[in-house]
Amino acid sequence: MRAGDPHNDLLRLMTLMLKAGEVMLRSGMAVSDCTSMLVRLARAFGYDRCEVIVELNTITLSYLPASSAEGLDDAVTLVHTVDVDVSHVYRVEALARLVGRVEDGELELTEAGEELERLAHSSSPYPRWLVEVAAVLSVAGWVVFAGGAVVAVLVAMVGAVLARPLLLAARSITLPEAFVTALGATVAVGVPYAAAGAGLDFALNPAIIAGLYPLLPGGALVASVSDGIAGNLMSSIARGLQAFIVAVGVAGGVLVALAVVTEFAVEVPDTRPARWHPGVTALAAALAVGALGVAREVPARAIAPIAGLGAVAYLITAEAVPTDLGRSVAAGLGGFVLGAGAHVVAQLQRSVGTVYTTNAVLVLVPGTTLYLAMVGFARGVNEAGLEFTITALSISLGIAAGITIGESLARGRSGPGRGWTGRPRRIKRRRRPSSG
Repeated sequence: MRAGDPHNDLLRLMTLMLKAGEVMLRSGMAVSDCTSMLVRLARAFGYDRCEVIVELNTITLSYLPASSAEGLDDAVTLVHTVDVDVSHVYRVEALARLVGRVEDGELELTEAGEELERLAHSSSPYPRWLVEVAAVLSVAGWVVFAGGAVVAVLVAMVGAVLARPLLLAARSITLPEAFVTALGATVAVGVPYAAAGAGLDFALNPAIIAGLYPLLPGGALVASVSDGIAGNLMSSIARGLQAFIVAVGVAGGVLVALAVVTEFAVEVPDTRPARWHPGVTALAAALAVGALGVAREVPARAIAPIAGLGAVAYLITAEAVPTDLGRSVAAGLGGFVLGAGAHVVAQLQRSVGTVYTTNAVLVLVPGTTLYLAMVGFARGVNEAGLEFTITALSISLGIAAGITIGESLARGRSGPGRGWTGRPRRIKRRRRPSSG
């Protein structure tokens, strides 16, 4: 920082913080994560009295000088409104590493600003063909995870290949995300039923559910509960509403496809889903969430932890379900391990826990239960549909609560400026310039 110009230095820092917050909010990160990141950035440059308020899509920064000795005559407040965009997780992960380097004294304010400007306009870490292949492989993993075999895998992969260009085209004309999701759900249901109508014999439900998993709003639900526990009620309500709208889009697409199927009286094969060994299912879960991470452009170094956390969370839940624990409690236990584990990995890799939980959480989401609820409503069996819906909601809340509690406890042990072991991590704070 340039000595003798404290007002200019403060404005440069606050502008840097606004840009960093914009990167996080545009990618759908929780308000609590965004606030924590910006507070760390301010403290690393010695401005502990900088107040950070993040609400929905607005960032407010205020600094009140402690005394005239700081060279600042008046309080400084900056407000910035962010347009929420398509998620770019790789930028959030790069931002977390940048903040870590600032805390270690490796970057001064000017250098940090230059790096932030570069990462804010950075492109995907993967070529487009790899992203598309990963999306199809993820669906294959979800089929096996749900109990499907070879034919079901091939059918679901065909559905994924057909759905991807449709979804990209829908987003390019700025259709609301609920309609895009509904379109994806319609294809996910329609292609397996079309294959069944053509005479193929396979387990139908796994092929359908595999196409629905990537559409489920697991990340928005976790962010909603996380912000709620952190006291950011408006953001929590907004995230919860976002998750609800996406879920309605999925349900709408499924119901439209089932209505068409009913109209044409498509015959459904009697093949039942396989009961794979838990180890096989865990490997399928690792493939599903790991490949999905690549499809969502998560940086390469986070893919293995995502796959591992997903597999472990599933195994813990699978072992807990046969016991006297209810499904909601079992899912909450898996979520707790996932949340705590994600925070530990985030500390080790200097990233954000949401990068890992957003993808890995899908192994715990009751996709089959949600689909059966929609089938019940579509066939007029409203009591069964309502029962499955209540079960799915209770499991989902258990997952979100478990993840949030796990993250909170892990964060409480590490705390700001501490490593995951709880030992203080040395932060090289800059000495702010004085007016003299």
